[in-house]
Amino acid sequence: FYRARLAMIYVASIVRLREWASIEIQRLFRGCIGRRTAINELISYVTEERRKLDDDRRIWEASRQHRGATKIQSICRRRLAQKEAKLIRNQREREQEIEKELLNALLKYKRERRTYELQLQKQYREKRLKWINDKCTTIRIEQDRRKTMALGRKLANDKKLQIEEQQIRDDEKCERQRHKEWQIQNIKTKCEEYIKFCRQCIAKPRTSKEKELGAELKKKIRMRMKDVLKRADDRCILMEKAEAKNIAKKEVLFIAGEEEKRRVCEEMELQTVDDEEKKLIERRDTMKLKQKQGIIDRSKAGKIIMNARATTD
Repeated sequence: FYRARLAMIYVASIVRLREWASIEIQRLFRGCIGRRTAINELISYVTEERRKLDDDRRIWEASRQHRGATKIQSICRRRLAQKEAKLIRNQREREQEIEKELLNALLKYKRERRTYELQLQKQYREKRLKWINDKCTTIRIEQDRRKTMALGRKLANDKKLQIEEQQIRDDEKCERQRHKEWQIQNIKTKCEEYIKFCRQCIAKPRTSKEKELGAELKKKIRMRMKDVLKRADDRCILMEKAEAKNIAKKEVLFIAGEEEKRRVCEEMELQTVDDEEKKLIERRDTMKLKQKQGIIDRSKAGKIIMNARATTD
């Protein structure tokens, strides 16, 4: 038993030693692998940074070359533009000098032309004044004679027109009076007919329109009857509904008659305005025709007189 126990202890120690050895080997191997991985990552990082630095240096060199080329191009273009601007400036100066010379020549020509025209106008003006002075007296006498004749005709025509206008005003006044009397009679007749028609619509309507009007009037009578009863109560008057209804009916028919009277008056006023406008237009047309005919007659008379005078001369 003792020996077996020693063997078991020996075997257990060997197993533990082997486990420790395997763990140690794994630890060392993993450390070596980690160091190699870290070194590889460090080398890749350094390589990437060097590549970036090389790219930045190439970009900087390319931008410097581009700036230099752009600067050289701008200097060359500026010099070319200055040369071209100088040529254009010289050309414009030459053109302005030529234009100035042409303008001076044109002004000189205009001055000479104006002097010649003034002299010519003066010569013909003197001839014209001489001709006017020769005929001025004859024309003035003829104009005075025509003015005298025209004034006489005008006074006669004005007197005639005044008489005609007075006659027209008198006729219009009579016509207006007769028309006013006819309007009063017509308005009274239409109001009475409308009140009679309203009574018929209330009592015995025949058509649908009469029924509608009768219904509306009955409604107004009912509403008016309330006002009549209220007035009677305010005055402490005893009044039956039938009597209040008759009073309300009379008042409603009276109001309807007054409304119809206003409507008819408005229609007649509009008709009167239209008639007066038509008469005014006709009167104006007549006056224009008379004036036109008078002008034609005067022109014909003047031509006849001129022809007779020319024949006499």
